Amino acid sequence: MAAGIDYNALRAQTLGSGNDEEAVTVNTRALIDKVLARYSGEWTVLRELLQNAADASASKVAVRFETSPSISVAAPGATDETSILKHTLLHHTLRRLVVTNDGQPFGANDWSRLKRIAEGNPDETKIGAFGVGFYSVFADCEEPLVSSGKEAMAFYWKGNSLFTRRLQLSEPQKETSFVLDYRSSTSPVPQLLPLCQFLATSLTFVGLEAIELWLDGRNLMALSKKAAPSVNVTLPKDVNLKTQEDLMKVHSVDKETVQMDVRWLGIVRWRPPPSLSRIFEGGGGDVHSSTGSAPSLRGFFSRLTGGHTSRTSLRDDHVVQKAVPEDLAAVSTATIFLRIVTGNVRVSVASSFAQEIERATKKRPPQSMRVAILSGALPAAKSVDIFSSVLPNKCGKVFIGFPTQQTTGVTGIHISANSVIPTVEREAIDLNARYVRTWNVELLRAAGIVCRVAWSSDLSDLRNKLSRAASASGKASPARADVTALLPEATHVFRQFTFQDSTPSLQVGQIVEQAFWTSNKQPSIEVFSTQGVLPSHQVRLVTEDLSGFVDGIPVIPESLIEGAPDFVAKLQEYGLITGITTADVKRELEAKALDGNQLGEFLKWAARQALNLEVPRSTTQSLLDVAVATVDGKVIVMADIRCFLIASKIPSDVPVPSNTLPFAFTKGLTKAELEALGWEELQIVPWLRYLVEQSGGSGAISAGKDITLSPTFSGQVLSILSKQWETLGLSSRSSVISLLENRTIIPTNLGMKRPSESYFPSVKLFQDLPIANGLHAVKEKVLVALGVRKTVELSVVFDRLMAEPQRSGGSSEAAAGKWSHVDLIRYLASVREDIPADDIARLRQTPICPAEKDQDPANPTSRRYKFSELYEPNVSLRSLHLPILQWPGVYRSGSSEGKFLASLGLRAVPTVPELVDIMSKAPASGNLALRDRVLTYFIANHHNNGYARYGGLAAISQAYLPLQGEESDKLAAPADCFTNERAAVLGFPILRTDLHPHAAKFGVTSDPPMTSCANILLKRPPANRGEAVLVFSYLASRLHEITQASGERLGTAAIVPLPPQTNGAHNDPSEKARGALRYATPRTCFLGDSAELKEVFDFVDFGSEANAFLLKCGSKHEPTKVQLATMVVQEPARLLGVFQSTEKYLNVLRGLAEHISTLKRDKALFKEMKRSPFLLAYREIPAKRSDVKLKAPVGTSDDLDDEEDTGIKEWSLASASQIVLVDDFISYSLFKENLKVAPQEEKLEEFYHSLGSFFLSNIIEEVPRISSVTQDQRTAAKLQKLVYERSRLFLHDHSPEAVRHDGRWLEKNLTVSQALVILLLIRPKPHSTMMLEMLFSTDLLKLRTRGYNVDRILRAKAAEARIAEDQRQKQIEEEQKKIRDQEEAWNASQSQLPPPVKVSPGPMSVPGAFNESPERDTHRALEGTDPSRKPKGILSSISKRLGLDDGGQSSKQLQNLLGNVARPDESPGHPPPPPYSADDPGQKNESGKKPDRADAVTAPFRQRQNLISAINASRAHDSSNLFSRPDSSNIKETGSYCDERPGHDLSFVADTASGIKIFLSKDVPGRSDFLASQSAGLNLFASLLLDCGQVFALPRGTLHIYYDEAGGTIAFNRQGSLFCNYRFFRQLHLDGMQERRVDAKGEALVYWWVVLCHELAHNLVEAHSSEHSYWTENFVTQYFGKAVAKVAQYSNANAPESGALSAAARTSLLD
Repeated sequence: MAAGIDYNALRAQTLGSGNDEEAVTVNTRALIDKVLARYSGEWTVLRELLQNAADASASKVAVRFETSPSISVAAPGATDETSILKHTLLHHTLRRLVVTNDGQPFGANDWSRLKRIAEGNPDETKIGAFGVGFYSVFADCEEPLVSSGKEAMAFYWKGNSLFTRRLQLSEPQKETSFVLDYRSSTSPVPQLLPLCQFLATSLTFVGLEAIELWLDGRNLMALSKKAAPSVNVTLPKDVNLKTQEDLMKVHSVDKETVQMDVRWLGIVRWRPPPSLSRIFEGGGGDVHSSTGSAPSLRGFFSRLTGGHTSRTSLRDDHVVQKAVPEDLAAVSTATIFLRIVTGNVRVSVASSFAQEIERATKKRPPQSMRVAILSGALPAAKSVDIFSSVLPNKCGKVFIGFPTQQTTGVTGIHISANSVIPTVEREAIDLNARYVRTWNVELLRAAGIVCRVAWSSDLSDLRNKLSRAASASGKASPARADVTALLPEATHVFRQFTFQDSTPSLQVGQIVEQAFWTSNKQPSIEVFSTQGVLPSHQVRLVTEDLSGFVDGIPVIPESLIEGAPDFVAKLQEYGLITGITTADVKRELEAKALDGNQLGEFLKWAARQALNLEVPRSTTQSLLDVAVATVDGKVIVMADIRCFLIASKIPSDVPVPSNTLPFAFTKGLTKAELEALGWEELQIVPWLRYLVEQSGGSGAISAGKDITLSPTFSGQVLSILSKQWETLGLSSRSSVISLLENRTIIPTNLGMKRPSESYFPSVKLFQDLPIANGLHAVKEKVLVALGVRKTVELSVVFDRLMAEPQRSGGSSEAAAGKWSHVDLIRYLASVREDIPADDIARLRQTPICPAEKDQDPANPTSRRYKFSELYEPNVSLRSLHLPILQWPGVYRSGSSEGKFLASLGLRAVPTVPELVDIMSKAPASGNLALRDRVLTYFIANHHNNGYARYGGLAAISQAYLPLQGEESDKLAAPADCFTNERAAVLGFPILRTDLHPHAAKFGVTSDPPMTSCANILLKRPPANRGEAVLVFSYLASRLHEITQASGERLGTAAIVPLPPQTNGAHNDPSEKARGALRYATPRTCFLGDSAELKEVFDFVDFGSEANAFLLKCGSKHEPTKVQLATMVVQEPARLLGVFQSTEKYLNVLRGLAEHISTLKRDKALFKEMKRSPFLLAYREIPAKRSDVKLKAPVGTSDDLDDEEDTGIKEWSLASASQIVLVDDFISYSLFKENLKVAPQEEKLEEFYHSLGSFFLSNIIEEVPRISSVTQDQRTAAKLQKLVYERSRLFLHDHSPEAVRHDGRWLEKNLTVSQALVILLLIRPKPHSTMMLEMLFSTDLLKLRTRGYNVDRILRAKAAEARIAEDQRQKQIEEEQKKIRDQEEAWNASQSQLPPPVKVSPGPMSVPGAFNESPERDTHRALEGTDPSRKPKGILSSISKRLGLDDGGQSSKQLQNLLGNVARPDESPGHPPPPPYSADDPGQKNESGKKPDRADAVTAPFRQRQNLISAINASRAHDSSNLFSRPDSSNIKETGSYCDERPGHDLSFVADTASGIKIFLSKDVPGRSDFLASQSAGLNLFASLLLDCGQVFALPRGTLHIYYDEAGGTIAFNRQGSLFCNYRFFRQLHLDGMQERRVDAKGEALVYWWVVLCHELAHNLVEAHSSEHSYWTENFVTQYFGKAVAKVAQYSNANAPESGALSAAARTSLLD
């Protein structure tokens, strides 16, 4: 509808309706308050009044405060000015503020605008813009007064409306005055110092020349300002003077210096003490913000933003207070100088833009305007704190006539621009409104351009000063000293123009900074450098000192970089300056040659650059290629240099090749630095080659430096070579030898000789030999390597000594020319070190010396031997029958002759093979003593002779070591015997015991190799368990030696002895039989014991140590899943027979199901699993109803029908293909008799399905048959609607994965059939059909109230189970509590009884009965008079009182079961029925006599505690918990026990509907037929046993049913599991219960309840004895009441009128 309205017509119609006009009313007071809320800055009132004065072209402003004295604090008694001023500041309150100026008087327009809000000054040159500034006076004043010229105007309020009245004055006023009377009478005097700082800052840019501050007629401060004539600044040509959007252009710039003077009283800087500061500061903001009796919020925040209460200000105030004079009335003065650069900006905007600006500001944009920047002059005078905000020390501010909160982002610059459009409160620049933002941004850009021009002006001033200094000194360029002198001023300029973040708006500083840097037409700006003011592209930023060799590149001085780092960083950021490049250095090197010092500095710099990889290698090489140095008239071309000198190797004063740089220029550089330049160290070989090539007068080297002519220089060179010889490689040494060996470089007594012609000074055999001299500093090895000889040739010695025997100085035989071998050896030993290697080799191969004959030192042999064939003369060696050197006299191996002989091959010790050869052959010749001496020698000298280093001891194949034991007469090689006596168990020889400590010396190991052990073990396994323990334990001690291959080999070998085969053990293909033992592989054996699997798998235990060996070979503590699966697949029937429990067998299958992925990897096994009948399945056998049934009495319960109809699950083994998975319970109910189904567990079903089992739904074919359609379809439609509705509700709680079809599909394909749930769900559960049926039959409202949900039902079932268990535990706790109460009562009663007295002995029929009981006497009389009467005991009384004493077979069986009650009809010779003894040992003491005094009766609470313990000790038959007979209190009334009846040979076959397990004797044929025929009876019996168990609160799992064909056992207790014989129930009670006799179920309950009492007593006493009978009757007594209640429950349910026991009857029974 709204889219069709013509709003233009509607507006015209409304305006032309002719109705009365109504003016829009304004709440003036509220409007002013809202406007004043925008003024949050300090001193707002004074700022607005000063602005008005500036707009009126005033030159002077006076601010006068008038105060009122305090009414609570009296005036000071002192009359000095200081005290009066302090009192005024502390205790007076403000009464009036008067601000006067000498500007132009108000005109008519001014008076008119004064009373109109938001009508600003239309003059674009004025500061005022919005017309609301004057109304800031209402923050502190209620009714201000203004007088100017001939008129005055007073403001007053009427309600919320503001009115004015004007008055014509009789005399015109020279000044314009604003009179403000304070609204609040408690406004304190403001702080004077911040106020004075504000006034000083306000004087900076406005046209005012003076400001005065008065307080009660005292002139506290007077500010004045005067400016020098302005100077026109030359605009730089490389600066773009237009803004980015071309709205503004700087067309001229002026510069002027301003002087500001201040005169003030000392009170201005005084601050009250801390104790009074709170009072003083509380109204500091009232001058501009107080609106009532209490300080306003704006005043509070103004104080916070004012900064005078901050910690920094407090510290500053502390410093100020120290400087305040004591005379606060004293007058002080100060002066500062400011430099103001003003830019004249022309504006060129479009008319539409101008209109938008005028609409926003009520002013047209000016065509021209001024933008000024202010900075402090240098040097700046020490300013006072009044001027602290005038000087832009940290960050300048933006002035719009007066300072705002916005900073400029320039460190030392204030910017003033009156044409900037501020926000309403005039504290910030408006950067939000569209056109206003554009205007302000362009104006800020213009300010940035002005800053750029000011920068050029300041740098131009510095340039001019340097030019004047250079002209004064007569130089063309400024000197370094002149540049250094101007560095402080340059640093000041750099700091002023450093940019930082502006606040509160970051954009302001960013805009100004961007305009400053981007206004350059070229990427360059003037900067101050070491060569004066230059464009930045000519100046470099030096990162290291290059002045040592490159002093012609202008750089930024280092002190300037440190003083203004941020500005220099900006130069780099904008790319206006770069560091010194290699191109700069290369140009400098090409321009001039370096001197020595410059060359050294250049090399240091270049080496560092190259080493640190700061420049490429090619660049460094290019610099070296152009570098040339002139040193001492010698030109060094760096391009030719290839090597450098290391003075520690080659001295600097020797001749070197021309491509080697002199050491003087490289001594300050490291080797790494020189190598980084591409040079190499001058090596010995090239240097020697150079000397050799220049020797012999063929080169430029003088004779004094010729190695072949000058002995001195030759000695120096050889000395240098000697020092470096060890560092030379083999190739270098060969090169040196080849260079020098044929040169006459050896100075001798016969002149310069070749090395091979010279001898060492030690050679003194002949006098005419050339002996080297002057080579003391040369190492002997160097001379030897060069060829200098130390000995005379052996042939010469032989010739000369034989020709001149007198020179030998030997014996008479020597003088005759016949030397003995001893004399020859002594001579040769004296010159050993000088004998050449060839001569030594000749001596070794020459047979010279005889041996001792028959171990006689004085008798030599005629045969001569080589030195290597003889041994030193030694007593110990002689005893070994070795050839000894014949040496007359005493032979000393440490003498020079002995050492020389040793070097020639004389042997000091025999070798190991020689000793072994002697030891192996000595026993054969019968010389065992020699063998023992050799053994002793070998052991004693093993370390000294170094036999330990002989590596072939263990590999010696000769048998020479003696053995112990039966093999003591045999010898063995080291590798064939061992020291570990445990190895003998495997048949290995053991070394003789006394040699065990020295076995390592012979190479005998402790143990044989593991391979050998394994071979013997495989060849000869242990013959019995004891041998196996020894063998396996020994091998276990060497587990670390068994490798993986050995472990695999042993693990698959049949080495583990097992006991003979039993019917429980399995037959493994790897087993082998040996005699009565079986052998199995370790991998098929398992360690320890397993109650469940020990009959299935071979479990062994040879002890912890031996078991460790089997573990290493592959044995495990339990079979793997693959092994278990293999066993289950191969022998499932035997495994089930061993378990005797379907639950245990199912647990095995569950374990296999969890590891199905592992089993699938063994494809052969998994294939066999699919075929093998190892899976457990059950067939539900329904009860067979008899054709004729007796009619049940009226009122009988239908529970028996339910129990009879419930089927029995018959478990059997089958293959997967023979088993079905139930997913259709309706079909299952039809065919369950013929189906073997899998357990209904999701995990097992998945397992069965993976092996090939089918879902029942897949093998059922359902054929619907539809009859004819009825005429009336209303019922069908109603049913269809119900199905649609409830099916959606039914599907709501099922996951999408479980849903086959949803509700929409059902609407299209609905066919009402019996299997509707199958159409909806993929795998429906049994409860799914019931749920759907319930949903169909239940009202929607009831379903909602029920909140039906599967999860909640499951939780409810779990909660019910917990509640049932809690109730059972609660029942037990109540029993325990009763026992504790009885214990307390018993203890209290026993403490009051008299001491026991002796009583006459007598027989007792029931343990614990009283002898003086009348009943007992009567009983004894009856026994004596009528032997045919039945025994009278508590059990017969129970049967009689319950009406169950029919004298039939049931009663007799019960009495036979309970037995142990006195029977008169039995003669002593007649044996009692088994398993009882005729004698009750509990009736006599050790002497065979009855006790002569009665014992105290046992406390009842102890009896009850024992009964509770017996009940709690009962357990399920297949429970994994061990049966532990509970401890029972000692009962004095009991006797001993007899033998316990053995267990029965039973097997598990099925579960009843109630969960009780059924066992059958193995002799029972046709188990399935039996279960089918007895299904109803078994279920009835199970229900009856559960009722009996409830009497005792027995867990369901402790009760079991078994059946056998013959035997007299009614029930038995096997390790806490209770078994009841179904055969007795069938014969005694089944017919009566099926005929539904009224008393049949009660009779059966009592019978089997008493049976359970008997069996529970076996949990306390194992044997049938009087003690067991005692506990049986205690059970009966204790739980008799609960049994009666259960019987009464049956009676009430079946026959309320005739069959129930009356209350009186029940009471008499309990009595």
